[in-house]
Amino acid sequence: MSQNCKNCTTPLDGKYCHNCGQSADTHKLNFHYMWHDIQHGLLHFDKGIFFTTKELFTRPGNSIREFLEGKRIKHFKPLSMVIVLASIYAFLLHLLHIDIAAEISVRNANANPEAAEVAALNITDWMSSHYALTRLLSIPFLAFGTWICFLRQGYNFVEYLVLSAFITAQGLVFLIIILPLYYYFRDSEWFMILSYAVQLLLVLWTYMQLFNKLSKFRIFIQSLGTLLFYTLFMVIFGVIAVLIAGFFAFG
Repeated sequence: MSQNCKNCTTPLDGKYCHNCGQSADTHKLNFHYMWHDIQHGLLHFDKGIFFTTKELFTRPGNSIREFLEGKRIKHFKPLSMVIVLASIYAFLLHLLHIDIAAEISVRNANANPEAAEVAALNITDWMSSHYALTRLLSIPFLAFGTWICFLRQGYNFVEYLVLSAFITAQGLVFLIIILPLYYYFRDSEWFMILSYAVQLLLVLWTYMQLFNKLSKFRIFIQSLGTLLFYTLFMVIFGVIAVLIAGFFAFG
C-alpha cells in the first residue's frame, strides 16, 4: 500500500519525501523523540555543534572553505550556532554573577558621570543583557572588514557573513572554555591581554587556511587590516549608539 507524505501528501518513494524533504518515518511524539531530536540537533557529533567546534579548532579555514563550496551536511548552521553559544555564554556569566556592565563602571569609577558616560554605561548594560543579539549584530561589521581586505578572493558579501559567523562562534567557544579562568583572573590585565591575543591568533590561523593561495605575509597584513576595519566600524557604531542614547536620556 502506497504511503503519502504527512506534510504535503506527495506519494512517498524512499526514506524522505522528494517534494518537501520530510522523513517518511514520523513516529508519535514522546520522550524518545525528544532525546533523538537533542542528539541530532545539538549533540550529534556527525551533524551538530560538537562536529563544527572540532573543525573550527583543528582545521578552521579549510572546513569553512568546504562549507562555502557546498560541503554542509555535517555542520551546524553558523548563525544558529552563534545564537546558541552566545546564549550559553550569557547564561554562564549570569550563573557566575559576572556583570560586564558593572565591571566597566567600576573601572571608570574615577570618571565624571557626564551624559555621554552615563549613556555609554546604559549601552553596555543593554549589550550585556542582550548578549546573543549583540554578537549577531557584530557579524556584519567583521564581514564588511573582511570583504574590503580580501575583496578579490572569489567570495561575495553573504559568504563573508557566513565566514564571520563561524569566526564569531569560534571565539565564543574559546570564551566559554576559559570562563573559569576569567572568573578568577578578570581583574588581571595580563590575562585579558593574553585572552585577546589567543583570539586574534585563532582568527589569523583561520584566514591563513582559508586564503591559502595568498602569501602568508599578505594574509597577515590583510588580516590586520580586517581587524582594524572591524574595530573602526564597531567604534563608529558605538559612538552613534551612545549619542542616540544620550539624546533620548537627556534631551
